[in-house]
Amino acid sequence: MILILLGTVGYRIYTDGVDGLTENLTPQAVVSGVNGLKIKLQYSGDRLPDDASVPVQAVMQKPELPTGCESTSLAMALNTLGFPVEKTTIVDNYLVYATEDYKVGFSGSPYSEEGAGIWPPGLAKTARNYLKEQSTMLWAHDLSGDTLEELYPYIAAGYPVLLWVTVDYGTPNFTGYDYEYHGITYQWYGNEHCVVLSGYSKTNNTVTLVDPMQGEITQDASAISDICNAVGNYAVAIY
Repeated sequence: MILILLGTVGYRIYTDGVDGLTENLTPQAVVSGVNGLKIKLQYSGDRLPDDASVPVQAVMQKPELPTGCESTSLAMALNTLGFPVEKTTIVDNYLVYATEDYKVGFSGSPYSEEGAGIWPPGLAKTARNYLKEQSTMLWAHDLSGDTLEELYPYIAAGYPVLLWVTVDYGTPNFTGYDYEYHGITYQWYGNEHCVVLSGYSKTNNTVTLVDPMQGEITQDASAISDICNAVGNYAVAIY
């Protein structure tokens, strides 16, 4: 590993074969390929801008995918990063399915009103299924456990974040179906919803969400943070 420090900006260079070593790093600028190397440019925390956004084009999940918020949000994130993939292509060719085990796969069908959902481990794997077929060094990372504000550096770096909230932006309706995975307890809630975090304003204490049910909306950051904390701080980013 080569490490070059320049003032308060650090350049970390990793070969393409050590993704495991970078899994938990927070990128705060760009990821690109140079001579086959993966480069992560990281700024110190005090350089994080007060306001930042990523231009995410809204895609609506309905009518095709009444319960396909996760696949639709993933398609939006991929589109933003330069991959023109359709939401239904994600569902048909890449989505991981699992019977009544939301953490590792989608339970039911996104094409049905009776479909359920999928948690970050399964959606990250879904994204990787797609990314493996592309000429890219980007990868999907499960960020479960990071608070809302800890996701801001990804936005400042230009990476949209898939974020689990509630469909009505209210209190999660937990059903009692809990699953353990790698030390994390995933609690299923009936009003589960996945959106794209595309911007934040520390100045106004707001976040911008691109909701596959509502389109682009602005929400109070503290309220969204409370929801995220309540459901378990579930998120995925591709970088």
